Amino acid sequence: AYYKFEKAFTVRLQSEQQDAYLQTEVQLKLESSHDQDLMKQFEPELKHRITLTLMGKHAADLGTAAGVQNLANELRDVANRVVGAPPPKKRRPGVEQVPADTAEPGDPVQSVLFSTFIVQ
Repeated sequence: AYYKFEKAFTVRLQSEQQDAYLQTEVQLKLESSHDQDLMKQFEPELKHRITLTLMGKHAADLGTAAGVQNLANELRDVANRVVGAPPPKKRRPGVEQVPADTAEPGDPVQSVLFSTFIVQ
């Protein structure tokens, strides 16, 4: 099952030089169709948290497929925290935590998919 936000997210990215903007359509791949109601219930907070996360990114971070995938993984973890899933397990202490490529079993949001992704 999938959950699609009606409108694209458009945010100004962090930049030391000229302004950069991101416009993207976000869809959530859900563990089950029953989770669609949960996403609707939390949609205002999901939009807010996703927008804040996107605004914290630099255009340079989103210039590669790996950077976009890391963002998708981070947004998946953000969405799962909003709807009450436990935080992802810590890996090694003292090492920067990069979001895992796969969700925890049982998490409502299994992945984040971008149907458009424009950095300008």
